[in-house]
Amino acid sequence: DYKDNLLDLFHNNSELMTSANKTCWNAEQSIYLSCMYDAAQLQSLDAAEEASLAVSQEVSAKASLTCLTNITVHSSTTFNLTINVTDKDGNPIVLSIQEPSNDTSMWLDGNVLVWQVGINISAFNLTIVATDSMGAPTSWTPVVLYIDCENGATHSFNYTTGETVVGENFYRAQCSCPSGYQGDRCDVTPCSAQPNPCYNASMCHMYSNGSYYCDSCPDGMVGDGQVCEDTNECLETPGICQEQCTNLVPGYRCNCTTPGFRVSPSNSSLCEDIDECATGDNRCRADQNQTCVNTNGSYTCTCPMAGFKLNALYECEDINECRVNSTNPCGGDYICINNIGNYSCDCAHNKIKVNGACVSVQINVDVVDSATTATGGETNNQNQALIISLSVVGGVVLVTVVVLSIVFGLRARVPVEVLVNPTSGTS
Repeated sequence: DYKDNLLDLFHNNSELMTSANKTCWNAEQSIYLSCMYDAAQLQSLDAAEEASLAVSQEVSAKASLTCLTNITVHSSTTFNLTINVTDKDGNPIVLSIQEPSNDTSMWLDGNVLVWQVGINISAFNLTIVATDSMGAPTSWTPVVLYIDCENGATHSFNYTTGETVVGENFYRAQCSCPSGYQGDRCDVTPCSAQPNPCYNASMCHMYSNGSYYCDSCPDGMVGDGQVCEDTNECLETPGICQEQCTNLVPGYRCNCTTPGFRVSPSNSSLCEDIDECATGDNRCRADQNQTCVNTNGSYTCTCPMAGFKLNALYECEDINECRVNSTNPCGGDYICINNIGNYSCDCAHNKIKVNGACVSVQINVDVVDSATTATGGETNNQNQALIISLSVVGGVVLVTVVVLSIVFGLRARVPVEVLVNPTSGTS
């Protein structure tokens, strides 16, 4: 046992052990053991007396902490505790929190412990250390009685046999929940429980007596608030949407399937035209000064100048008026000539323009032969006349006659005859 081990430490010197025991005896167990150990190792009572004196002086020099043995704290509150500390030698004293370390919810304000007590705290040992300028420390570790009960629950620390205490110096109060509440902290209600008794948690409300009630089912659903079932508005109300109806849980949604239309912001059942010109969702080219014109369900781009049209690349290109609809815009007596941005008309073949009108031209060609015999009965020359006449329909006749006289080996130009057979008096 302990005495036998101690006698062995003194090498069976019972007389020295008895004297050392009288010298070393002290209320501080740490001092007694240190003194006895020195006496046994040095086999000297004087050594034991010196060790006892040194330890006693060290103890008397330590700071003295005066505090409660137990502290009671409540969750979600701020706990303040004044720590009374003195030093017999009058040396300055520094207080520090040894445990828990790095806890931002607890700090020292001078000699006042400030603790912002949280909820559902894990067990720990609270230890405050007072150290004087000589480095002599004194510690204080109270028993923490932690109350973490909510919603008006009562509490107690009357642990029954066999129940486990949370920690050596940390006790969590047992909560007795009022009606309608449950859980270790009495923080669980029917509305916070899973599964929720109502269709959704936001519909669940508590009465002061711990009972609960459920709101009515959301729009588009039917039921008692605990059980809600969807109503298919698309089937029950045909035509509720202008175009397409999509059933939701709960409710419904209208969609517009026609290109260029959207659901009206002012009436979600109707579809309205999208103004692509206003929204900018169009392909009209500003670099060509095109104008966007909104249409029902679409839009068009117009070119700034007449005689141009929009091609597939949304570019303004010249319109070939002469080929539009495979018809002649000039009429049958004219031919169409396309120009950039417009067109012009000219007289067709075999027609000429007279007084701004195109008239037909008829060409007649006649050849007349005549022979002349010289003196002596010999034929010495022959004349041929080529007569070309142009008759203009409408009363205007222009006739040109060219006569060529051919003499054997001799060519002579005969004066030109102009034959006029006017019907209008204009040549």
